[in-house]
Amino acid sequence: MVINRELVCLDLKAKDKLEAIHELGELAYSIGRVKSKDKYIEAVINRENDFSTAVGYSIAIPHGKSNEVIEPFVAFGRLNEGIVWEGSEAQEVRLVFLIGVPEHNSGDVHLHVLANISRNLMDANFRNQLLTAGSIDEISSVLQAVEIQ
Repeated sequence: MVINRELVCLDLKAKDKLEAIHELGELAYSIGRVKSKDKYIEAVINRENDFSTAVGYSIAIPHGKSNEVIEPFVAFGRLNEGIVWEGSEAQEVRLVFLIGVPEHNSGDVHLHVLANISRNLMDANFRNQLLTAGSIDEISSVLQAVEIQ
C-alpha cells in the first residue's frame, strides 16, 4: 500500500464528509487506482453509513472494499478548515485518509492498513506534522517515514 504524491491533496475544498470522500475518490480514479469512481465512492459511503469513520484528533479514515479497486491505496487529504463529520457526534475533521482495497484481498490488507495508520495517528508529533507540512513532498516524507504502506 503506497501513498504517493499523486494521492495527496493539501487543500481539500470539501464542505462536508461526502464532498471529502468524492474529492479523494476522484484523485484515486484519476491515477487509475479504481475502475469506476462512482461505484467505489458508493461502497465507501455505504460503509460510512453503517458506522462513522471519524476517529478523533480531527481525523477520519473512510474506507471501502470494492471490486472497483484495481490496486490497494491510501489517499490523504487536508482541509484548511475543519468540517463536521456527520454521524460522528459532530466531530470536526481536518485530516482524511481514504483507503481503497479490492474485495478479493480485503481482509488482511484492510486491517493492516487501518492498524498502521491508527497506531501512527496516536502520536501528537505525527499529527502536527500532517497539519503543518507546507508541501506535498513534506507530507510524502512524513507518511513514508512511518511506513504507511
